[in-house]
Amino acid sequence: MKIGITERGDASIDYQWKGKLPSVDGAILITKNLTDQFIDTVIKCYENGDKLIVHATCTGWGGTDFEPNVPDYKTQLHQLKKLINKGFPADYCVLRIDPIFPTLFGLKRVMEVLHEFEKQQTEIQRIRISIYDEYNHVKERLKVAGYNPCYGKNFYASQKQMENVANALRSFSYQFETCAEDLLAKKYPNSFKQVGCVSNKDIELMGLEPVLNKEENGQQRTGCHCLTCKTELLTNKYRCQNQCIYCYWRDKK
Repeated sequence: MKIGITERGDASIDYQWKGKLPSVDGAILITKNLTDQFIDTVIKCYENGDKLIVHATCTGWGGTDFEPNVPDYKTQLHQLKKLINKGFPADYCVLRIDPIFPTLFGLKRVMEVLHEFEKQQTEIQRIRISIYDEYNHVKERLKVAGYNPCYGKNFYASQKQMENVANALRSFSYQFETCAEDLLAKKYPNSFKQVGCVSNKDIELMGLEPVLNKEENGQQRTGCHCLTCKTELLTNKYRCQNQCIYCYWRDKK
């Protein structure tokens, strides 16, 4: 079994994934910009029988220096509702808040997204979260743009910063999915559940037989809980047109 995913870029910018759908059993499409073109393409693929799940990424930073070419969160959530209204099942949609900056202002952004999400009443049940990782080249990008790195010389959020995220999100009634944030899932199991971005939950939603070999972390990434049937659908190796300041990809030279 192969489940495709678009982690190397944005599925609404790079449509390579569409031509690769026949080679996978299902696909998870991740985008920060649910354009009308993307929505129409997803609807056509879904009506054609392709098994798809859409991760609508919405961090609250759209239209700022951190995500200069990404729409603001109200636009993204409005477009998510449009996707559902056009016939794509809410069960196949995931609100993805990735990354979360564990700062006072960063958490304020997340709260705004979640409050607006509740107003939309889309019937979406799944919300995935991920806490910001800070690569050295990202620290330099931040400095050039006039911002201070969040973690000093560290790569991950501190335990205190992760606790701040947990306390903010636990004010909502959701059980948030998370892949690599072990601390949150272990300490607050009612609010956080450790589920890979590709999991048996997704496979079952697609109507496929569950993977009996539940081996995880096929990508050898620390903390990753994705099943080994995960396969990348994009070939991008540089920061995409969204130009997110925190992107782990470097820029083309």
